[in-house]
Amino acid sequence: LFTPRDVRRMLDIEYASELLLRQVYGITNKKDMLEVAYMEFEEEFPIEAECEDAFNTSIGLIKTILDKENLALFKSKGVFHSLFGVCYEYFKRSGRTYFKEVEGVKSGLTELVYKAKENAFTPDDHDIASYAEVSSRSTSDKSKRAERERIFWKIISEIEGVA
Repeated sequence: LFTPRDVRRMLDIEYASELLLRQVYGITNKKDMLEVAYMEFEEEFPIEAECEDAFNTSIGLIKTILDKENLALFKSKGVFHSLFGVCYEYFKRSGRTYFKEVEGVKSGLTELVYKAKENAFTPDDHDIASYAEVSSRSTSDKSKRAERERIFWKIISEIEGVA
C-alpha cells in the first residue's frame, strides 16, 4: 500500500491510525477524527488490548482472502480500508476469527471488485455499479466508505450466514 516516500513521510503510521479509528469510532471521513483521537487518547488508551486483538484478527481475516491473483484488486487504500472495516465487523458480529467459507468469500469479493474495475457489468447489477461508482474518486468520503462496506458485507453475510 505504501511507497518508500510514503513510509518516510510516516503515511503508513497515519493510515494504521485511520484503521484504528474505524474500530473505535465507526466509519468516518478520512482523517476527520484523527486529531480528536490523538488528543483523547494522548495519555492513556484504555481499550488498547481489545483494539489490538480485533485489529490483528481483522488483518488475519484479510490475509486469508488475498493472494497473488487478487492482491492488485484490493491494493488501493480506500478499498483496503473498507475491506478492513468489513472484516472487523465480521469479527465483532460473529465472534469468529476465521471465515467458515473462505473460498466463497474470497471469490465473491474478488469477482465484485474485478467486474467493477473492468466495467464488466450491466446496469442491472446494482451493487457492482454502485461499487464502481464509490471506488473511483474521493474514496475516503464517509458515504463512499459506508457503501463499499455495505456491499462487501452483503456478500460476506450471505456466504457466511451472519446477520
